[in-house]
Amino acid sequence: MDLRWEWLAPLVTVPYVPALGPVHPSALTAQRFADVLAVAGTGGFVPYDKDRRWAAAKSETVLAEDISCQRGLTLIPTLGRHRAGTVRVHVYTAGPGARARAAEQAGMLRVRHGAAAAQLVSFHDPEHPPPGPAMRVQLKDFEGSCPEPELPVGLLTGLPAAQQATFAGFAAGDGRRRLRLPSSAPPVRPGRPRHGDRDRRAASAEQSARWKPALTLPGTRS
Repeated sequence: MDLRWEWLAPLVTVPYVPALGPVHPSALTAQRFADVLAVAGTGGFVPYDKDRRWAAAKSETVLAEDISCQRGLTLIPTLGRHRAGTVRVHVYTAGPGARARAAEQAGMLRVRHGAAAAQLVSFHDPEHPPPGPAMRVQLKDFEGSCPEPELPVGLLTGLPAAQQATFAGFAAGDGRRRLRLPSSAPPVRPGRPRHGDRDRRAASAEQSARWKPALTLPGTRS
């Protein structure tokens, strides 16, 4: 089914294009969606796709024939062929009640394409964050000069112990959980690898590669 931009545009609260990812708000136009649909199913890239640097063929594609576009609700499914395959249904809507319909479509497409997993990707503006885990989209405009920080920047280890202790709570907040890793991880010292270390490192790298964040996206601030 074809996308109708006049129906989709009012529902886009996050500048995110399926199979492409976040784009700058000023670049989010009907043409971005049209470009992605033009290469759907071909394994090709749009000229500005960052994934061109890492692969010879696009691993995720929009399932154009399964798009549902109507007033108040647009569902855009994609199929990713990485590993065992994942179907994602991107839910653009201004009202409640769409997740059940999107989940039904995701399950049907997962079976049809033999994918191992199905996911829903929903979007929320900053004023209405989702109740559960989410991934924040943050964009940086590199034109012009950056404002000076309001507070001086220094090393955490240079602060009094009482102030250092507050960092764990800050890092556990929205979108900052990984900041806690350097302070809580054990120190790494050089040394001769022991038997089995290489296998453990490979297993750890593989486990990290399988980690997938929640795909409910709140709004963006540039």
